[in-house]
Amino acid sequence: MIEELRARYAAGALSLAEFERRVERVVAEGPEAVDPSIGGEGSGTEGRDPVAILRERYARGEIDDAEYRRRLEGLGEDVPDRVSESA
Repeated sequence: MIEELRARYAAGALSLAEFERRVERVVAEGPEAVDPSIGGEGSGTEGRDPVAILRERYARGEIDDAEYRRRLEGLGEDVPDRVSESA
């Protein structure tokens, strides 16, 4: 469930605050504490790597450098000095 939350956050379906709130609920109460349909049905995030989703969104121009970095940090990933190192 946490990986699905990470993927949906990366896809932009959740704000950082909502992502963190839902992760805390899963940790405290278990996976059944969070509705699995978060972010809408068929969001295309099932089983996808959150970092890959962010890279794709950045490459398509959906998010800028600052948003890319914020979301990487929110996922607990290392933030590169330059985006071109990871994209």
